Amino acid sequence: MKWECLYYTDGKISNKRTLSKLCLLFDSVRIFYLSPFYYLKPLEERWLKEKNLPFFKKSRCEKDLLTRIHFEAHKRFINDNHELIESGILQPIIVNQKPPDWESFEENEKKLMKDGSGIAFGIWGQSVGIVPIEKIYVDAAWFSLYRWQSISGGLHFAIQTGQSPISDESALSALACETVNRFSDFNPKPTSGEIASNIAFRSMSMFIPNFPSLKPEEILEARDRLNDELQIFRAEMLNISRHINEKTYPHIDSIIADKIEPRLDDIKLKIKSLNGELFRKLTKVFFVGGSVTSLVSYFLNLPLPVQIGVISSFVGKILLDIHENQSKRYEIRNQSLNRGLVFLLDIQKKYR
Repeated sequence: MKWECLYYTDGKISNKRTLSKLCLLFDSVRIFYLSPFYYLKPLEERWLKEKNLPFFKKSRCEKDLLTRIHFEAHKRFINDNHELIESGILQPIIVNQKPPDWESFEENEKKLMKDGSGIAFGIWGQSVGIVPIEKIYVDAAWFSLYRWQSISGGLHFAIQTGQSPISDESALSALACETVNRFSDFNPKPTSGEIASNIAFRSMSMFIPNFPSLKPEEILEARDRLNDELQIFRAEMLNISRHINEKTYPHIDSIIADKIEPRLDDIKLKIKSLNGELFRKLTKVFFVGGSVTSLVSYFLNLPLPVQIGVISSFVGKILLDIHENQSKRYEIRNQSLNRGLVFLLDIQKKYR
């Protein structure tokens, strides 16, 4: 199975931690960008004519268009991540035209814009998070409609093309799901691949909450270094997904807490126990037979050849203990029950 996902709640992934996690987990990360350009040109022409009118001069409206700000932000995102795009990991799907009718979305847009009723849609957009609530933009109504089309269209596209939809924005995700359910005549069940993808992503978010925002070159390096562990982790996520049905799928965090967290804790506990065992063995080597001071005095009074022999025996014992510790670690990590979670363990250790 090729691991591919589509991030659908924006045309860019603003959260750099989310971008890092997705690009580490998946073979390809697609973003669905419905360009606002079909709105932008007429909006800018209108705004240029009207922004100096007395009403707008006195109003609290921002002097920039939100649609233009979003458009420029997407271009910066593409430029900042050109390395990931060139490598084929990040794959923008850009729709540079007035969108097709996403199951009657366009028809509803026409109704909303009739007689200025789209203004109410813009205010509604603040409450669901598709328009900034702290500022007033003159194009908020149009931007709300565009974002609604884009988010819902992204989810609709993912479902139709069989890609795993991914989001880290619960409110916008709920909006997209509700819209697609309302306007489309199909209600597909989530595939095991989609379930596995979301469990993998949520597991990283839960167990490594402080996961850093990696640079593109760091992502590429980590993917290469952890490739073997990642493949086994994916297989384990797919195995877990097969035991999840349509009713339990919405409760992903509970599933992770039940099926993954205890096993991960058990591995860490066993490795911690091994560390304690090694420490006790090394302590015995250095401190057996008396205090540190008496041992050092006794050692210095020995003939040189005897000193060398003692040091050699110490080194030999230490190396033997370390080798034994590493062998036991290897056994724990490679037990069939544990192998699928080694990727999480290594990521947690490196990025905690």
